[in-house]
Amino acid sequence: LFLGFVTKAGLLVDNGQADIWVGHRKMHNVDFPRDIPRRWISRIRGIPDVKSAEPYLIGMTNMTLPSGGFEEVVVVGVEPVSLMGNVWNITQGRADAILQADGIIVDDCELEKLEYPALGDQRELGGRRARIVGMSHGVMGFLVAPYAFTTFEQAAVYLKKDPGACSYILVEVQPGADVDKVCAALARRVPDADVYPREVYSQISTDFWMTRTGLGISLGAA
Repeated sequence: LFLGFVTKAGLLVDNGQADIWVGHRKMHNVDFPRDIPRRWISRIRGIPDVKSAEPYLIGMTNMTLPSGGFEEVVVVGVEPVSLMGNVWNITQGRADAILQADGIIVDDCELEKLEYPALGDQRELGGRRARIVGMSHGVMGFLVAPYAFTTFEQAAVYLKKDPGACSYILVEVQPGADVDKVCAALARRVPDADVYPREVYSQISTDFWMTRTGLGISLGAA
C-alpha cells in the first residue's frame, strides 16, 4: 500500500520524459502548480546542452456526465509537436490521437467515475466539448480526480487559462550532458523559477504527501 502511494505521488514526473522540470517558486507537488510565463521558454532554449523545452499545463475542471452529474478531472496539456509529458500505457486508440479536434485520453481504471465512456463518446470539460479518442491503463495519480490528457492549446481552453501561461516547462538535455550543470545554468537564466532534475522533483512531490499531509502519519500508525 505504501509503495503504491509513493509511486502515484510522482507519476507525471517519473513518466513525463523530461530530464528537468522548471516551475514556480516553492513548487512542492506536481498536481498543484501555479502559472508561470510561457515566454521563459525562449530563455531556456538558448542555454547550451538544452535539447528541447516545451510548455506543460495542469489544472482541474469538471467533466459533465450522461446522468446529469459531473466529475472533477485533472486536465493535462502537452505540446502537440513533441508530445513530451503525454499519456502512456495506451490500451485503446493511439497516444497522438489527442491531436484530433477536441480529443482527450482517459484511463480505463477510472471508467466507473466517468460513467463508462467508449471511444468516440462526447463529454464537456469546463463547458467545452471533449471527445474520448483513446484510453490508457493505470495512469492514475495521487488525487481522486481522473486524468484527461490533451494538447496544450485545448487544455488552455478547458481550463480557461491564458495561453501565454503554463504550469511547467519540461526540459530535455543533450545526450551525455550533465543535468546538474544544466539546472544551475537554468536557475541563473530564469531566477524567478525553481529548477529540479526529474528524480528530485519526483521525490519532492512524494515528500509533500508524506510530510505535509496526514497521510504519512496515517500509514505509520497503520
